[in-house]
Amino acid sequence: MHKYREKRRFPRICVQFDLVYKLNKLPEIHMRVGDEERSASLMSISESGMAILTERSIPEATELEILFHLIFKDRQTPPMYAVGQVKYCTEESAEKGYRLGIEFLNIDENDKKTIAEFIISKT
Repeated sequence: MHKYREKRRFPRICVQFDLVYKLNKLPEIHMRVGDEERSASLMSISESGMAILTERSIPEATELEILFHLIFKDRQTPPMYAVGQVKYCTEESAEKGYRLGIEFLNIDENDKKTIAEFIISKT
């Protein structure tokens, strides 16, 4: 039996927002999708990454361009842009789709601060 060990450097909270992503750079051995855009649901977020729920399986190591908002009690953030890499892809169920664990490769430092502020506001 595989025992899970927490490896995250930053706290993560569960959320449920919509976001848009497009495939940016695929691993060499996989198909090329180009500028195809897909919608997904943001499930959890931290300063170093996020988990999303999408209808499509995306292989590990795939790079994604991600555009998303965070919704505070009294405001919504302007669009945040990040480049992330898929760290895992697991099938949730036939109805739900696939859960992707994404590590940020590139995100603005001010957006990281906003994410940290968002997490504090929800805990």
